[in-house]
Formats: sequence, C-alpha cells, structure tokens
Amino acid sequence: MKLIKLGLLSVFFLSLILFLMSLLIPPVVRVSRAIDIHAPIDAIQPRLADLQEWKDWNEMAKDEMEIKILSVSRDTITVSWKNGNRPVLSAFTLAQSGETTVVQWYFDFRLNWYPWEKFGSIVFDKHFGTPMEKSLNNLKKKIEGSR
Repeated sequence: MKLIKLGLLSVFFLSLILFLMSLLIPPVVRVSRAIDIHAPIDAIQPRLADLQEWKDWNEMAKDEMEIKILSVSRDTITVSWKNGNRPVLSAFTLAQSGETTVVQWYFDFRLNWYPWEKFGSIVFDKHFGTPMEKSLNNLKKKIEGSR
C-alpha cells in the first residue's frame, strides 16, 4: 500500500512540475524566415498575393491545407492556413532598400495551456523552418531568373 501511495504521489508531483514548467513557454510562438531578393517590391508582391502562383515556388502550398489570403497591401500579405480545425496566421512582409527587397515570412501559432502542446511547440522551428527556407529560395530563383 505504501508503494502505491508513493507511486501516485510521485506521478502527481512530476505532473505538477511539468505543468508549471510549461507555463514558462509563451502562448504564442513565431517561426520566421527572411531572404533578400534583388528586385523591387512591385515585382515580388503580385507573386505573393496570387495563390495560383504559389504552386510554382511554395513547398508548403503543396500540402493538403486550406489556404486563404486575408489581406493584401503593398508591403504585407496576411494568410490563414487551416489543417484540421485550427487556423494558423501567417504573413509576408516586404521592405525595399535600394534595388533589394527583404521578404520576411512568418507563422504565428497560438497555443492552448496544455503542457503537451506547449512542449510540442519546441519543434515548430525545425518542422516549418526548412520548407519555408526552401520556398523562399525557390521564390528568389523564380523572380531573379525572370529579370
């Protein structure tokens, strides 16, 4: 009986410690990548604002996700990605300096308080970062190659 009590108390306190540690992880996680493209904003923005163009350069648009462009301005394109029942917001921001435009792409993940969700968010950068980098490099090649 003492062994069972010790086991239950150990599981309880271990769970409590893990829960308290998960509170240190922020409720919003941002994964971001950026690239310099030697082209003006006006040559880049239309390709980002048209979902039909994405299949030519965006690795992540090939997945079975529902993608919807929410807003478009000259320097920001906001996108909603939905896989399952929770949408994830994403955006492209464009900043021109001389003949070079910096394209930044980021995803904002809003997390629930669940410890497994918070600890799971630690791998988001590896999971999303690689295809984001590949996609931005594809976009750069496509735009700079057509100039």
